[in-house]
Amino acid sequence: IYFGQTRITSFRRQLNMHGFLRLSKGPDKGCYYHELFLKHKLFLCQDIVRIGEKETGVKLKTDHSYEPDFYSMRFVEPDKALTP
Repeated sequence: IYFGQTRITSFRRQLNMHGFLRLSKGPDKGCYYHELFLKHKLFLCQDIVRIGEKETGVKLKTDHSYEPDFYSMRFVEPDKALTP
């Protein structure tokens, strides 16, 4: 396991601390996404950083109007250097 977690709640907390967001609608409802975590674009992952603990302890309401619609996006070709 990448994050070294065995409990799903701990894993979700790690996703949140690294900036992953949860989809609230559509066929992928409940799934997590990050704008720098894309298939075949491994070089983007190096820019994902841990956000850290929230000082206030208050969970802010998420604005779901900015959620991506992955089914309307065009297919992204793999990088030539990464394919065998």
